[in-house]
Amino acid sequence: MLKDTALGVVYLDNPVSRSAFNEGALRLVSAMALHLAACVENANLYTMLRNSEEFSSCVLKSMAGGLLVVDNEGRVLRVNEAGAGMAGMTVRDILGAPLSDMPAFRDLSILAAQASHTGKPQESEDLVIRRTSPDGSIDQLPVGVNTALLED
Repeated sequence: MLKDTALGVVYLDNPVSRSAFNEGALRLVSAMALHLAACVENANLYTMLRNSEEFSSCVLKSMAGGLLVVDNEGRVLRVNEAGAGMAGMTVRDILGAPLSDMPAFRDLSILAAQASHTGKPQESEDLVIRRTSPDGSIDQLPVGVNTALLED
């Protein structure tokens, strides 16, 4: 039993003797069963977490629009391929980096900082993402942006 829920049954048999188990053996088996129940519960929680992470990853990958999630210090926690592509960067290059350190997202970092500071969503229809093309020229990509604070 874990949290008043039966997770399984432990069957004990003593083929050597017909006598009942002694109190010490029953305490040991009960302790083992409680530990096993906690292990089963942890495995179930881990599976749920993995499924949730896989679902989130699938949603991010399937989005046509760019999505960036930043913490209160402006570091990128999540980004999808579309968001990275807008800046001409890879997801790996962006994850964990401060938004303000990336020239392509400098204007976006200001908007995100305003949202963090005021605690209110921010939006802009005329934000520009500047990225360097392979030939060295600067491309300007006008985008509409909405920010929102995630709540726990």
